[in-house]
Amino acid sequence: MKKKQKTTKNELATIRRDFASTVLSAFKPTPSMSSLEFVEKYRRLSSAESATQGPYSSAPTPFVRAWHDALDSSYVSQVTIVAPAQTGKTTFLQNVLMSQIALHPQPMMFMFPTLEMAKIFSRGRLRAVFNNKVMRGLINKKN
Repeated sequence: MKKKQKTTKNELATIRRDFASTVLSAFKPTPSMSSLEFVEKYRRLSSAESATQGPYSSAPTPFVRAWHDALDSSYVSQVTIVAPAQTGKTTFLQNVLMSQIALHPQPMMFMFPTLEMAKIFSRGRLRAVFNNKVMRGLINKKN
């Protein structure tokens, strides 16, 4: 039978510091950045998502900035977008999901006209969001 080793003062101090750091990190405020700043910093588009793979940029679609600004505004309760096809609406939805999970975790609901459309979105476009390295890290950190 092994003798129980005594914990030194330095080891106790290290344990206390690590414990305090872990507890305090749970109360860490969310980063002070807009949803657009977040996705432009962390979002990487794959070749399956975009013809221009790599870091996300709103430069090709500057009007999307207004959509993000509306999302971030405390004065706006609903955002309605009327736009033609292929103008970044799905990418915007993915960006909204990513930034909200990272910056302001809360229940969210996406509604689609049909169950089939919801399945297509969740199995294709939504899966790409959760396969993102940053999102996997955020999800693993929260669980």
